[in-house]
Amino acid sequence: MRPGSVNQLRYTAALFGRWLNREPMLKDLAEPQVNGWVRAMLDAGRLSTETIRSKRRHLVCLRRFAYERGWMRTLGTIRPVKQAARIPVAWSHGELAALLHISALKTKRLARHRPVAWCAFWRAFILVGYYSGLRLGDMIRLRFDAIGPDGTCVMLQGKTGNPVTFNLPEDALAALAAIRHPERARIFGDLLCRRTIQDEFRWLTREAKIGGSIKRLRASGATWVEATVPGSAMVFLGHRT
Repeated sequence: MRPGSVNQLRYTAALFGRWLNREPMLKDLAEPQVNGWVRAMLDAGRLSTETIRSKRRHLVCLRRFAYERGWMRTLGTIRPVKQAARIPVAWSHGELAALLHISALKTKRLARHRPVAWCAFWRAFILVGYYSGLRLGDMIRLRFDAIGPDGTCVMLQGKTGNPVTFNLPEDALAALAAIRHPERARIFGDLLCRRTIQDEFRWLTREAKIGGSIKRLRASGATWVEATVPGSAMVFLGHRT
């Protein structure tokens, strides 16, 4: 498993232990305790339904692992958590233009040994994120040599392992050409780390007064694709269903 996934399981186990008021044990993965914890989270009303569903999935994963190893005789049934309907939120083209405008106002260098302007980096990041629909982790892994001369790229998604295909138009290719360097393989990941990208992007959205996070680039691209060709967002996002 990836370190991030392991950390999520550990965090969930710690929350479970806080509810138990002690270190969680293997026997605590039994049906009554897990169902009691899920019910307690729902009754408290402090966490979103999606967060509770995520924590439930983590314990179900640990239970299944223990059962397959023969450490649990029976699994039982863990109560499902109904998923609330979510209304997609996306940026309009005007809001994206405001984001690009703000990104162009800074002309500083990312670092002395990195010959890339801050504004050039973010123009490329915003355009590629919008046109590709990639998640942040995949954006960080994206390489120059993965994108063909015509802008076509096929890559495996880090989260699902499923292939996804996208095509970058001329404005995105021009933005990539402006930050290309022969000593860098990764387009964005060899310039800034994940945390810095998130922090700097948060500043951009705040200055542009549009709100939202990097995830909204992906949502905005999918929304435009779906509005243009109904039913196409699933393929754009690399979803199986």
